Amino acid sequence: MADAQQFIDAMRESSGAQDPEEALRAGLAVLGERLGGAADELAAQLPSPFDGVTRTASSGAAPRTDDRAMAQALAQRLNVDDAAGLDVLQGTMRAVAIVVEDDALLKRIAAELPASLKPAWDPPADADRFRTAQTDAPGRSLRA
Repeated sequence: MADAQQFIDAMRESSGAQDPEEALRAGLAVLGERLGGAADELAAQLPSPFDGVTRTASSGAAPRTDDRAMAQALAQRLNVDDAAGLDVLQGTMRAVAIVVEDDALLKRIAAELPASLKPAWDPPADADRFRTAQTDAPGRSLRA
């Protein structure tokens, strides 16, 4: 699992946000509201201190909102225009797709999102550089 700084770095590169940590928290909260029960599963895959953000935002029943409504909600939280809200939303999704290694979970969550947002859910080819190398002994990585 990636650590918090790797998650923030992934967000910085994905969104270009001036304050990637604040943008990431707001983006995760909007995703948590949209995902309902799946937000808990996502929270379990996120590094601390971000692991509680989606869980706190979730109210159980996911509202069926489109990408525009999600971007507007995010824009209001960050006091930016709707276009910037959409950029942050897409950046949040890319950052999550980079750091979460459970492909089955990512597919379940993608199924809950508006179709127009699904391309943002695909991590870039070099996503592994943000993930913490798994080791079987100090100094020995299990990843190539």
